[in-house]
Amino acid sequence: MADHRREDGRGALAPILLIMVVVVGTLIGLKVLPDGPEPDLFIIGDSVTYLSEDEIQDRFRATPLEFVAIPGFSSEMLLPDVLRAMGSPGDPAHARQRVAALVGYNDVRLRDVDSTSMHTMVELTSKFQCGVWLALPARPGGADNANAMAESTFVDQFNLHLQAQVERYGNLHLSQAWAQAVNNAPLGKLLKKDGVHPNAAGRALLAQIYRDAISEHCPRQPE
Repeated sequence: MADHRREDGRGALAPILLIMVVVVGTLIGLKVLPDGPEPDLFIIGDSVTYLSEDEIQDRFRATPLEFVAIPGFSSEMLLPDVLRAMGSPGDPAHARQRVAALVGYNDVRLRDVDSTSMHTMVELTSKFQCGVWLALPARPGGADNANAMAESTFVDQFNLHLQAQVERYGNLHLSQAWAQAVNNAPLGKLLKKDGVHPNAAGRALLAQIYRDAISEHCPRQPE
């Protein structure tokens, strides 16, 4: 009798274990799958984009966004974070749909204007369906910039190397809109006194430029 009871107990446990496996699997699936709208746009940047995140979020109000925008980070320093984002299920970076980047101020600061890391960063963005890179402003207000983060000669060199890398990929585009806006605006209109970081007007304009560049070069494809 005792043996039969143990066998019956084991038989009763089997459906319970099966239910537990299904429940745990469902919970894991819910954690991995994205909630809400389909992931859409991945944005990469340094302090200039970081400071403008609220304005960018506002311009893309109906668009699920993901940011890797870290003050003080060069292309080399951003790479690990970009790679981690691209490996995170459910995020725009993992979905590989659209990407926009404004990177390079800290490459210029470090005088590393044609780095392997920048080449790799551009290559990573080419894995997306469509991407836009923003060129750096070289001469705010039309005058040479002496700030080490945006010294004009080195910005010119960086932009040329960036253009060469972007042009290697048919799904990537280079926008001059931010560079032209800053270069053409009177000093102090869009940037703080350091000649690099955007003030309130600059943040609003940069957000609109991100929006316009994505709309022009990477419009949402009809289902």
